[in-house]
Amino acid sequence: MNINLPNKQAGVSLISLMVGMALSLMTMAALFVLFQQTTRQSIQMREDMDLDGQVSTILLSIQQDVQSAGFGIEDVAVDKIVVEADPSKDLEKWHWRYTIDGMTYCQGFEEFIEDGDPALKMRWLNEIPCNLGDELKGVTWDDDDDKELAAVFENQTESILEIVLDKASCWPYSQGDDGPHWMLTVTADNSIVVGGNPGTYSFDYCLTNITY
Repeated sequence: MNINLPNKQAGVSLISLMVGMALSLMTMAALFVLFQQTTRQSIQMREDMDLDGQVSTILLSIQQDVQSAGFGIEDVAVDKIVVEADPSKDLEKWHWRYTIDGMTYCQGFEEFIEDGDPALKMRWLNEIPCNLGDELKGVTWDDDDDKELAAVFENQTESILEIVLDKASCWPYSQGDDGPHWMLTVTADNSIVVGGNPGTYSFDYCLTNITY
């Protein structure tokens, strides 16, 4: 008499269960690390975009305002019209002047860092009356209402701008030669990495009211 016994069924062993749990935990840990990295990169990208946006706005505003330098003024040395106000410092500070209806006005722009606040700030020195005969470097904006905050860069303690005034060809003015106008070149750091280093913007502003 043949008796058919049921096939022996193999269950899940404790070792297999532990291995499965370990693999699941490892996968979850890898996903968590990936999520953290993605979140940090997203935050950094947003901060970089904010910085680049502020810098671009500053550069555009400098271009618009500094074009007035020298308007209505003739036969005056360039340092009476536009000048780096404090070249001894690593931060940029520039003054310029112009004349409208017989009245002379001064404007400016500066980077500054306040004591105890590790943030680079930029502000406009708004239009104020000034005398053409006064030293342009020495013009002061004593009233806080004449100073307008333009941008704040947290945890930035070094200048991100480099401004240079020099003689140069100004297209379409004097195309193909060395003048006769002055040019303000503004170079600014940006967050785009090129070859492992941050990239830069560089803009040339032709000062069409100033000749040499």
